[in-house]
Amino acid sequence: TAMQQLSQYIAINKESRMKWINNAAKLKVLLTQLVREFNENPNIKEICVMCVFQNVVEWLPFTPWSDCSKKCDGGKMERRRECNTGNFADCVRHIGGKSVEQKECNTFKCEWLAYGVWSECSALCKGGTQVRERKCSTGNVQDCIHMFGGSNVEEQTCNEQQCEWVELRAEECSAECGEGTQIVRRYCQSGSDDDCKGNNFRVEPCQNYVGCFSYLMGIVAFWLYALLIAAAAIIGLFTKCTGKWPW
Repeated sequence: TAMQQLSQYIAINKESRMKWINNAAKLKVLLTQLVREFNENPNIKEICVMCVFQNVVEWLPFTPWSDCSKKCDGGKMERRRECNTGNFADCVRHIGGKSVEQKECNTFKCEWLAYGVWSECSALCKGGTQVRERKCSTGNVQDCIHMFGGSNVEEQTCNEQQCEWVELRAEECSAECGEGTQIVRRYCQSGSDDDCKGNNFRVEPCQNYVGCFSYLMGIVAFWLYALLIAAAAIIGLFTKCTGKWPW
């Protein structure tokens, strides 16, 4: 009979049926659809019970996608949805579809990525270190360490040559005229003078002829002044003796 069909389509099991009965809103919708079918079909045998439930039973929205089952080399992720009857078999029977969807994820290869460039050396001389790093394809280096071993950091020595002095400035020549010596100040390229051999200064020969020129000019000026004094004395004496200027 139609009522037997109705009871068959209401839900798959007792638990689902009780949910329909306890939900007044659902029951009202269901009865409304049934009354419409009865009104449109005088012959009770022609009532489309399946059509009624296609308008009443529905899937609820999917949940968000789950985390991928694997971090690389291809995994699965899924999302689920429930039927509004509380039993997904009701929706599968009356409107079709699935309660679970799956898709592939993290299909990239599990591997260490290439190393980056070397960092700057930690010292300019006398031995330092520099490092370079690499990443795991999963984004977490611990994954590759666990799967393949190794480390994400590589280290090597650098700038092992002896530290050298860097010239800073030279002080004035010790000689005022001619040859002498001067002190050249310097600093170690490492920043610490203890890393370089010797002192932080050196002595080198030098020449200073600018002072010589000044000295000669002083002598010339002295003798010119002396000559002027002598000439003035002579002129004065000549004038005193002759009573007239010499010119």
